[in-house]
Amino acid sequence: MKVIENFDSAYLLYPDRKREELLKLAEEYHERTESFDCTVCTGRIRNGSIMPSNGEELGIINHNAKKIRQDILRKAFAKRLTEKELQEAIADYHRK
Repeated sequence: MKVIENFDSAYLLYPDRKREELLKLAEEYHERTESFDCTVCTGRIRNGSIMPSNGEELGIINHNAKKIRQDILRKAFAKRLTEKELQEAIADYHRK
């Protein structure tokens, strides 16, 4: 039925497109958090990322990461993606 086909293509993400959207959101999360971390952290670099040197820096970057995650999660929900899918994409991002 034409109406259902149009609904599917307009409102639902197909598997390849869904994976692509999740990858984009995971990439945005990691880029935004790493960029902020570089402005706050004064520790050494480990696995390509700068580390906090004390509890205060850790608290600041964790607070920022939570805010960014909430922003990215809103974007995921708008694309009909689940929180679990997004979390898995963020966790798997560096394993690609």
